[in-house]
This record gives sequence, structure tokens and C-alpha cells, in this order.
Amino acid sequence: MSEPSQYSGMTINERLFVSRLIDAFDEAAKSKDRRKMIELLTDIAVEDAVASADAILGIPNR
Repeated sequence: MSEPSQYSGMTINERLFVSRLIDAFDEAAKSKDRRKMIELLTDIAVEDAVASADAILGIPNR
């Protein structure tokens, strides 16, 4: 069995906040830097970082 994530039970915003990445993520989202958003979401163990970034940016499912 795998070890539980340090982010278990946290929302994306909570994960970004506790890892001190929220400002970087907000900046990436404001500038619509999808690549940077995916990188940051991956850093905080978001299971489907691509789909999450696309949803935040309003990009339809591919």
C-alpha cells in the first residue's frame, strides 16, 4: 500500500497555500501560462493536473 500524500484531504487552494506556491499559481493563471500551471499542480500532487489547469482556464475537454 502506498504512503498517504502530505496533501491528503486538501483542496487545490489549500495545497498551493501550504506549499507557498499560491502566488506563483495565481500569476500563471492570470497570464494564462498553462504549462506553468500544470507544473505547479504536478508539484502539489494533483492527480490530473492537465484537466485541472484546463478547467481553471475554461478550456473544454479534449
